Amino acid sequence: ESNRKFEARVETRFDRVESDIVELKTDVSQLKTDVSQLKTDVGRFNGRDLERMVRERPFVYLSRFALRLQVVDESEIATALEEAVEAAILSESEMEDAKLIDAIARGKRRLDGAVVLLACEISAAVNEYDIQRAVRRAGLIAKATRQEVIPVVLGETISERMRQLADQEKVGWVVLKAQNQVLD
Repeated sequence: ESNRKFEARVETRFDRVESDIVELKTDVSQLKTDVSQLKTDVGRFNGRDLERMVRERPFVYLSRFALRLQVVDESEIATALEEAVEAAILSESEMEDAKLIDAIARGKRRLDGAVVLLACEISAAVNEYDIQRAVRRAGLIAKATRQEVIPVVLGETISERMRQLADQEKVGWVVLKAQNQVLD
């Protein structure tokens, strides 16, 4: 009799533990989803902050490529892109893609003083897709403006592999550091 009572108590406790484990798994799963969303949101916020930093002070971040840098007003580029569509130089989808460039600056290239545009893709961690976007969008902007456009990627982290790829693709790269310090 006491054995059966003991087994019943153990069984009840075991059922409670199983139930608690199921609930815990559900909670952990929800927590993983929430943390993933939080990482995405923080990354988006961080990316916008980096874009703001570059737009506010292009001379701090881009002077290794050109001097007398000024941010190009988005409406100036939008007008050039729209005119390129009207002239059948770009398609609508190419224009829409090029408009998504993170920042554009104009300056005098250090090498020879020629006026160039720098088309910047800015990410917390630069990846291959950022490099491809910089190349593609710089090409579209060059077509539309009939100016030389240098693609540049900027990020808080750029792996050695991404640096090599950027060099291979003739894309400038800059590692951004907090407090307006620039590395590399």
